[in-house]
Amino acid sequence: MEGAAKREWIRPTQLKIMKNFIDLFSGLQRAHGCTYVEKKNADGTKIKGKSFVKREPVTDKLWQDHINGIEPSLGIIPIERIINVDGDVLILINII
Repeated sequence: MEGAAKREWIRPTQLKIMKNFIDLFSGLQRAHGCTYVEKKNADGTKIKGKSFVKREPVTDKLWQDHINGIEPSLGIIPIERIINVDGDVLILINII
């Protein structure tokens, strides 16, 4: 099929590894960080990039791309929930 989008498949073992990774690094689900690398050293380490927060849900596709090294890099915000109780803010942090 010409012009058709390439479809990536995940084998059951890869899916299990990805789910374990997601469980280990879970955090805020309604927003996440993104980083685009603009410049790298000869050894591949990042020396310049753009990072920002997207107010969009964290999806399995974002995790899959991150694990496969596809930009943007995914940044998980290590907060489970923000609760406002009588004007006071309670932040529940994801502690491993």
